[in-house]
Amino acid sequence: MDLASFISDYGNDFSTTVYGLKYGSLWVERLMHLNPPEVTGYVSDGPTTTSGAALENFYNVSSLNVASSEVADAFLDLCAEDSECNAHFGKKGLKATLAHLKARLDNNPTSTCAKLVTSLEYGEKTDPPSMALQNILGTLLGDMTMRTLIPPIVYM
Repeated sequence: MDLASFISDYGNDFSTTVYGLKYGSLWVERLMHLNPPEVTGYVSDGPTTTSGAALENFYNVSSLNVASSEVADAFLDLCAEDSECNAHFGKKGLKATLAHLKARLDNNPTSTCAKLVTSLEYGEKTDPPSMALQNILGTLLGDMTMRTLIPPIVYM
């Protein structure tokens, strides 16, 4: 028995919302293509393929860096709009200060700061210190409370 038949035979005769987690997301997608009338909603909490869609029209792991970069840039730009945050970075701004910091770390990988950043092991051992810092800041960005630490870390 497939999922559409199961819902039809054993559903609540009113409406059904299907939730797919991880691999179940693929089942949700397949069910969407079948479009059973009893199903009124779909929730996909995991990777999906969106079969047949153009690559730029759906989320996929291979485009994660592009999406993350856009979010990070938007966050860094917010500092310029906040007088308290922007006061610490002057005309250069947070984004340029971060770029300068990353260049300094890579130009002096034996500095105490560069060693500290790379010792946290965010990324590959062969990554330059700037990549380790970027990975750390990316992790902080994903948490609503922790992301507020990004400007002070860059300022230090």
